[in-house]
Amino acid sequence: MAKKKRVRIKSGKCPRGLLQKATTEITGVTDAEAAAKPGYAAKSSARKGRGRLLIADTEVVHIKATGRLIKLDKNLRDCLIERMMEVAERKYSEGDFEMSISICDQMLLLDDEFAVGYSSRALAKLGLGDFEGAIEDCNRAIEIDPELAVGYNNRGFALVEQGNFLGGLSDLNKAIELNPKMWAAYNNRGYALHFLGDPELAIEDYDRAIKLEPNFIDCYNNRGMAKARIEDISGALKDYDRALILNRHYKAAWFNRAFLKQRLEEFSAAIVDYDEALEIDQNWPHAYFNRGVCKQNLGDFSSAMADYSRAAKVGRNNNLVHAQATEMLKKGWRIVDGSEKGSEDAL
Repeated sequence: MAKKKRVRIKSGKCPRGLLQKATTEITGVTDAEAAAKPGYAAKSSARKGRGRLLIADTEVVHIKATGRLIKLDKNLRDCLIERMMEVAERKYSEGDFEMSISICDQMLLLDDEFAVGYSSRALAKLGLGDFEGAIEDCNRAIEIDPELAVGYNNRGFALVEQGNFLGGLSDLNKAIELNPKMWAAYNNRGYALHFLGDPELAIEDYDRAIKLEPNFIDCYNNRGMAKARIEDISGALKDYDRALILNRHYKAAWFNRAFLKQRLEEFSAAIVDYDEALEIDQNWPHAYFNRGVCKQNLGDFSSAMADYSRAAKVGRNNNLVHAQATEMLKKGWRIVDGSEKGSEDAL
């Protein structure tokens, strides 16, 4: 299918008055009426089964009928789509993936051939772990616009997450071919290369991504893992440190730095990092298990047993961690008696 050309108002350029007119045209409700009755859209939607759309934190647009969308002036429609894209992206960045998807759903009612809309919805679906749904949306985006780099990037990432590394690599190569400055695609390709057994090439891609986006937190964490794999311990620790400077609530970096310190037998320092990771996510079985291993190696057997017990409890759905934690608990009495040395096992 030939690429569909659309003329759209650039992001952030939609005049406030035009947005108000578009909102009123679709809903039949003025800004003043909406402000006076903030529950109008939600109540009406629940009662009559109609769609609802969050346009901003205090504005809710209620779509009354498909006919209104069809008759909507093109400039008004494009303006509304632009605003919806902004809010969908913001909701995604805030981790509200379901709301981002809901907004994209409504946006695609306004224009069912808006390729970027499908790609944006795919990204939110990835956030929820809906890889099949994300791939379907990316397929539709690429069908509409075969040169949409972000469509190939998002589909490539979904395929990699499914374990289809070669398929994902093909899509990510295409994304970079179409847009050599897409830093997310370099990061995702690096991730695929790492798991395909080529951490050196992965690091090259991570370097490119960071050069393009110096504050790319995920990429520092991923590059740290690749460096650890090739035994560049100092480089790995620096990358984890940088990720945590950018966001101290980034739990993966706390965990990975802790695990690297554990490998170096710096058990006390590792425990401090596992503590931080568990402060962020109190249901992380791997972190409990590994912290237990560190405590066991330091001779704090009773505390280690408590961590293994917690790992087994919260890790019921993870066969590996549950089995290993249960095994360590079975050995517990011998460990407390001092008849068995600390285990080096870690997840």
